[in-house]
Amino acid sequence: MAPVKMTMGKGAVISVLSTKLHPSNFIRDKWPNPGKNHGLENMVVVIQQVKKIYRRDTLVLILAHDDFHHGGEHIELYASKTYCVLMREGDSDYFFTSGPTGELVGGKEEENLPEEIRDIANRGIMGPDDI
Repeated sequence: MAPVKMTMGKGAVISVLSTKLHPSNFIRDKWPNPGKNHGLENMVVVIQQVKKIYRRDTLVLILAHDDFHHGGEHIELYASKTYCVLMREGDSDYFFTSGPTGELVGGKEEENLPEEIRDIANRGIMGPDDI
């Protein structure tokens, strides 16, 4: 039997390795010398957005956890979506959707494409004459 694929969204519960969490100064303050494969579980997804990690635009999940708060408010931690393991889905009204290129998509918009571009898109394969 195939496993059920869960969908990432607001309110989802994830786990992630502590070495992949940013900003790292909060993580180092809590665990100065974490062990190998030290992870943090029960992190709640707040939102998905693009941030710079190591000078590259990266799709990240903004996370909240009960152990990380300052002055009564949660500290905003984030990790690349690649390194997050989904443990439990959030509310289905707040699922994140993405297009074929991985960009965030709001709603369906009607596009006015030239006929030759539409033909190439329908075939799905570009030939040497299509350029």
